[in-house]
Amino acid sequence: MQGTSMTATMAAPEPAAFAACGIALALSARHILNSQIAAARLLGQLVHALASELPLALRIDGLASGDEARERLDAVCNILARALERAALEPSRIEITIDASAMGPAAAWEIRRRQLGYGTVNLVLDEASLHCTSRAAGGFWQQLWQLRSCPVVAACSPAVTSRCPLLSAETAADVIPATGMQVPSQTAWLGGALNLARFADDAGSVDLEMLDRTLCRYVDAADSIHDVTAWPTPRMQHDAWLNRRLAIRVQGIGDLAARRGLDPDLHSSMLELDALLLSVRRFVERRSRQIAQCSETLPAIAAANPCAHRHEPQHREDWEARWLRAIGKFAARHRNLIVMSPWSIFPNGDADYRFANLLPLLAHADTCEFRRAFNLDKWSLRDFTNFHRRVWAVRRQNESSMAVAERL
Repeated sequence: MQGTSMTATMAAPEPAAFAACGIALALSARHILNSQIAAARLLGQLVHALASELPLALRIDGLASGDEARERLDAVCNILARALERAALEPSRIEITIDASAMGPAAAWEIRRRQLGYGTVNLVLDEASLHCTSRAAGGFWQQLWQLRSCPVVAACSPAVTSRCPLLSAETAADVIPATGMQVPSQTAWLGGALNLARFADDAGSVDLEMLDRTLCRYVDAADSIHDVTAWPTPRMQHDAWLNRRLAIRVQGIGDLAARRGLDPDLHSSMLELDALLLSVRRFVERRSRQIAQCSETLPAIAAANPCAHRHEPQHREDWEARWLRAIGKFAARHRNLIVMSPWSIFPNGDADYRFANLLPLLAHADTCEFRRAFNLDKWSLRDFTNFHRRVWAVRRQNESSMAVAERL
């Protein structure tokens, strides 16, 4: 159901408006509570970051657990609230990110609202919280379910992967605001949306040639923007130089499935969409490699050179030859390229749980974003819980497969 017959009648979409995705900072609760100097330094960093007008998420580490975690989060949020008030900054502009294992969602939401007002709370899930079955105080998943209409985001993509086999996966313990994209702290991402439904006719047939040309323009445009973007912290500026991360946010998967009349209960439907997403991935990877061949090797790849740590002359030349062959085959201009949301597999406005069968498609993404715009009233608590566990399973499997790099 894919072809090129629409080229004469369908205008290619303009390149996405790529822009900096947002700021994800981290702080230690222990340091802030025990040091006025650390608290003052944090305020200065927050003021500078907010002056950039980018959305900001603040990850609070070192909370411990239980009553101690709640007390520490309350105290840190109180310090933040007073400091932001003195600086005439609006607390609602800051999202709060914590480990889900530190406390229940209800407690985190209540503290955030009381100290900082209405705003987003990001919960980074781990394996323990994913499989929590405790019914104490309503239970973790019961609380999260009850808060489903509130801006409480459950992020469950434990790692950021790279399709370049010369680069390893990275732990994703932080969340970029606004989209809920799970990433390492203070990493610099340029993001732009790609709605696949815009490349399809009424029957859902996709013009692959137009999609290829448009994706090349997307990658070219974003790469140019990377060269002129000023990032608000030194660590983000360094990360931008080192990794040149792109977040091409693939959307409209569920809309395309509905337009094609695909039955999400059939495995063949998932395979059909998998082939399309594989094409998307290959298009952007090829363009990233082409740019690398015309410019320079990504600094993160150069830094990963195993020859730099080998001093034995008899082995060094052999390893150097292998490394140069690998560079010639795999070198890319960008560490990351594709981002997907687990909610993108649903048709617009229709959270039919059967579409959760399409979750294996998330394996094509380097990371996921978790901001939701769906009404889940037709779901059950069991549906809600299992959905997040299935997302985790797909992403964990993807991380494991990416950890095994092709031999040099």
